[in-house]
Amino acid sequence: MQRLQQFRCPLINFRMKTFLIAALIIFWFTKLPAQQDSSCRCTSVLSEIVHDIETSYPGFPSKTSSNPKAYLIHKQLLVSKAANISDRENCFYLLEKYLSYFGDNHLLLSDRTTKPKPHLMNGETAHKASNGQSGIEGTWRRDSDGFSVAIRRIQKNTYRAFVMDSANEQTRISSSYFDLLGDRDQFRIRRYDSFLTTDLMRGRVMGNTLIEPGGTWTRKVKGKPFQKPANYTDAWNKNFSHHKLGPGTYYMAIPEFSMDPLKFDSIVVNDIIPAISAGRTRHLILDLRNNFGGNSSFLSLIRLVYQKPIALAGDYVYSTPKMIARYTRSKNPLHQKMLPGLVAGPGKFVQRDSTRYFLKESLTYPQQVSIIVNDNCASSTEYLLVISRLSSKVKIYGRPTAGTLDYSELLGPEPLSCKGYSFMVPTTKSFWTDNRPIDKTGIIPDVDLSQYPENQWVQIVEAQKL
Repeated sequence: MQRLQQFRCPLINFRMKTFLIAALIIFWFTKLPAQQDSSCRCTSVLSEIVHDIETSYPGFPSKTSSNPKAYLIHKQLLVSKAANISDRENCFYLLEKYLSYFGDNHLLLSDRTTKPKPHLMNGETAHKASNGQSGIEGTWRRDSDGFSVAIRRIQKNTYRAFVMDSANEQTRISSSYFDLLGDRDQFRIRRYDSFLTTDLMRGRVMGNTLIEPGGTWTRKVKGKPFQKPANYTDAWNKNFSHHKLGPGTYYMAIPEFSMDPLKFDSIVVNDIIPAISAGRTRHLILDLRNNFGGNSSFLSLIRLVYQKPIALAGDYVYSTPKMIARYTRSKNPLHQKMLPGLVAGPGKFVQRDSTRYFLKESLTYPQQVSIIVNDNCASSTEYLLVISRLSSKVKIYGRPTAGTLDYSELLGPEPLSCKGYSFMVPTTKSFWTDNRPIDKTGIIPDVDLSQYPENQWVQIVEAQKL
């Protein structure tokens, strides 16, 4: 049994914190009260978020220095609008617009107490949606169960889906089901049965197929009865699974890194590695589609791609009053080691020591590791890709990832006066951000599968017919 050695630099404790994002969000959100004070002032919340961004966000200097006037105009316009907003939903959308200036998916804002206000479809909307035969507009049926929606353009880059047939869901006919924000090539999905958040999943349209994490949908063509596609398989991962896929291929589906790290490592060491080794399985497929990240359990997968010691340059801690106070309170020796540098350089970046990964030996099998990703892969999933690409065993397939890694390490929600809001800000800058940023493009796969429906990707990668 292979044993994961202690990393040569205990800095991994910092790195692991970076990838507790999803767990932190869940923990803090579940502690929020169910009822809120409806008198929260939007101007106050905006002012607090602006202050956090301008004093604590490590991306603020580089994202505003080239055109400070543009940022000032953006901020002042929203400050003036906030004074006229009295309801939480519209206030959330204004706060979301402010944060969109920075283009950072790690700036996470949520209001768990508020859902989008539902809308009802009128006759004109129904008629226009039913006639849509291209792009996003049209009538769509979910392949898994035949559930139907009519999608209509509401305004530029905003499309709304209204329920047409709710036989299999407790949803009112003609009521809004989700909004699609973007265009046919990529949109984000805001669901009406979920609380408001900036952390939205993505989807796209390919001809008469709409692909999103909730399933694949087929456009309804007038006069033609709906038929479930032959050999239908879901295009997304719902549950963690691992099994032999065929002769010479082992398959792992990991929809999120949420499992207890020790438990997950035990499964990798005691179940997956022995099964691959015993069968001398040459090819491993890691299906990470829609995996938005999570905790440090992803580190166990390094065992499967490891070939030689790995060393990565240290990230940069942004010296702010909050970080100095946090490190001053901390008893962590690494924090104490960095504290003098943070105190000496307020507003500057202090680089950590390098991070090293070392195993006693590499595995003979698998000999090839194919990792499947899409545009919902983010955060710790992307960091796993950064590490995996250092191995000659690895090839990445799919679509460019979300791009959520240039600024990271979210340590907890920022305090806001209005109860119910949760706002999280990155505290570090990755070592590649200045010269090779990831967030604008995501991580580009070695083999782009965008031209194929996602429910064919596993079969394509298994057969290597490219």
